[in-house]
Amino acid sequence: MLNKRRDFLKLLSLVPASVVLSPLSKIVGEPVKNANHIIILVFDAWSAENVQMFGYPRRTMPNLEKFSEKAIVYHRNYSGGNFTIPGTASILTGLYPWTHRAFALGGVISKEHSKHTVFNVLNPSYKTIGFSQNVNSDTLIFEAGKDVEKHIPFGSYDLNDRITYDASIFQNDAYSAFLAFENTIFNHEKGRDGSLFGGPIIRLFDLENEKRLLQKYGAAYGGNLPNNYEMFALPNLVDGFIKLLSELTEPSLIYFHVYPPHKPNFPYPKYLNKFNVDNYKPIAKPDHPLVIGPKTYGLQNDARLHYDAFLASWDEETGRLFEYFETSGIKQNSTIIITSDHGELHERGYYGHTAPIHYEPLVHVPLVISTPGVDKRIDVYEPTSNIDLLPTIAKIANIPQPAWVEGQVLPIFETDTDPLRSVFTFDASQNSSFSALKIYTIALIKGNRKLIKFVWPKYTKLEYYDLSTDPEEMNNLVDKKPSDLSQMEEEINTVIENANKAYNK
Repeated sequence: MLNKRRDFLKLLSLVPASVVLSPLSKIVGEPVKNANHIIILVFDAWSAENVQMFGYPRRTMPNLEKFSEKAIVYHRNYSGGNFTIPGTASILTGLYPWTHRAFALGGVISKEHSKHTVFNVLNPSYKTIGFSQNVNSDTLIFEAGKDVEKHIPFGSYDLNDRITYDASIFQNDAYSAFLAFENTIFNHEKGRDGSLFGGPIIRLFDLENEKRLLQKYGAAYGGNLPNNYEMFALPNLVDGFIKLLSELTEPSLIYFHVYPPHKPNFPYPKYLNKFNVDNYKPIAKPDHPLVIGPKTYGLQNDARLHYDAFLASWDEETGRLFEYFETSGIKQNSTIIITSDHGELHERGYYGHTAPIHYEPLVHVPLVISTPGVDKRIDVYEPTSNIDLLPTIAKIANIPQPAWVEGQVLPIFETDTDPLRSVFTFDASQNSSFSALKIYTIALIKGNRKLIKFVWPKYTKLEYYDLSTDPEEMNNLVDKKPSDLSQMEEEINTVIENANKAYNK
């Protein structure tokens, strides 16, 4: 499978973009204007590198593949960042992290751009609805304010019944109630409680509640339950979304951001058993110097196994959602966008995300778009970015392009695109959002070439890869001084210099 993928990329690099894209544009024709709904469905921590139609050996998501048979599949789509805050903010704003400045854990979009979101662009033409099961990205929806007409609290589809912030009195601002109770009065994470007796009492209540939920639901997940801050069951998320869709009475923009397949990965045991015997052995890759306390190859593969099985478990449930799209008529007159805020890494001594190492599994994310007029699968192979979603949505909705966006209208929705445009991913999680960029990782993807620049304390380095011949990013070509290396590095340096202008005065 990997060899076929490599050979295909090599062949693709020899084909002019006009040959690849021109026939496709004739198939689609003009995008449908003013579709009933525009649905953005975000799966958290979902890597394209773990899905078979993007080149992975394991068939983790057959229902997604079936849905994609009548959709546009973007094979080389990239997230704006390497974890939830920068990745989600880039989806919502159409901006790179160095511009929207939401690149630290707990960070928010800068005041200058806080209202520059897809909710603002489509309101009032569409009813705007926002939901995130991830409390970090829920912060960004909350920041959009009145541009989100219906903000669904992040714990709405959880199994836990909190006696604190779940109370009806707090539903106008469930997020603030969460911060007040969970992080201050009943400090579940670390440090001392703000209440002498409240914390221990609530924790005892929680333990009893969790015991009850595990007894009721845990067997389906091998004795555990998926959880973010709270426990949830995969079917409940799908049922909740279907209910939301069934109640729509006017054209709507729905941003629905779910936690799966974000860890902890507690899959259905049947998928764990299925992939555990398939003899798939990923390439062993060297530990990266920026990984603290590197994990062994065996631990990385065990984490990968659980991740793949959790993907398959989630795909089983989303199959019902995809079927509902068809039977309800929503698919026939709406644009449905399926993507992720960032990927997941199981190599280089690491598993998870937030690591400042922008290899493909961490930043290469799926993008599948179903829109009226597409009745068979269309594959696009030129690099794209999640910052392209907002301008594309504006075009679909027949709304003028916002002046602030850094993204471009996606290929197929726009026929005059540049196959060698520059696409970036960026991490500055250890850098203040309010100062010049001095600690960061930035990757530039241009065609099949990729340059990663690391600027960290005691570690400054360049890595250059030709993805057409080396999709596993094992052969750093910097010392061979490829002809475009200086140009690509200069482009990266210019981006950083421009981003720092306002802070170097």
